[in-house]
Amino acid sequence: MASRSLATLRRWRRGQPLEGPGFIQISERVAKYPEHDLEVYLAARHIVPSTE
Repeated sequence: MASRSLATLRRWRRGQPLEGPGFIQISERVAKYPEHDLEVYLAARHIVPSTE
């Protein structure tokens, strides 16, 4: 499953427009994801089911 997740992140970074959480491009093949950017990305997509 990890390889699918990595492939998704790679596709998001390379697509136009860019998708996914913010990242820092270290080199052509290496990108790092700051913890804060991941938290913001996830919080914006957080869905809380109704309790009714």
